[in-house]
Amino acid sequence: MITLTELTKAYEDGKALYEAMLEEHETAAFRTTEEYGSDPVNTVSLGDNLDYMMYLLKEKDMAGKIQLIYVDPPFFSSGKYQASIRLESEMLGKSSLMKLEAYDDNWSKGMPQYLTMLTARLFAMKELLSDTGCIWMHLDWHGVYYVKVIMD
Repeated sequence: MITLTELTKAYEDGKALYEAMLEEHETAAFRTTEEYGSDPVNTVSLGDNLDYMMYLLKEKDMAGKIQLIYVDPPFFSSGKYQASIRLESEMLGKSSLMKLEAYDDNWSKGMPQYLTMLTARLFAMKELLSDTGCIWMHLDWHGVYYVKVIMD
């Protein structure tokens, strides 16, 4: 649980982060992995989604052009997640099960740090969203009530 003061500070810090990124002139740190034509709507990219949204705003002039944004962020679960894979080939057969780091949902500065991260991204999403568009946010009980206040 966090206080209203902490929630307000997280919101202000997230907004400041978003505004600082808008003013930066550096190229975003992401990699396009698949592209279907020159339209950014049909692109799969790897990297920080805030960097990619800044790219869409600054370089692709996408402000106000997106109708739906679906967000599935970490849930503030304090978990460390792995993906398990097993390789198989005709020559070598099946490998043993391999576990790879997927993502870490630990926040050293707690809920305020998590909300700051989400707030910066929500400002970028709001800028990308059309006047009739909407944002769908998938969260669990850990942060949903705080994020709802920020989104409102």
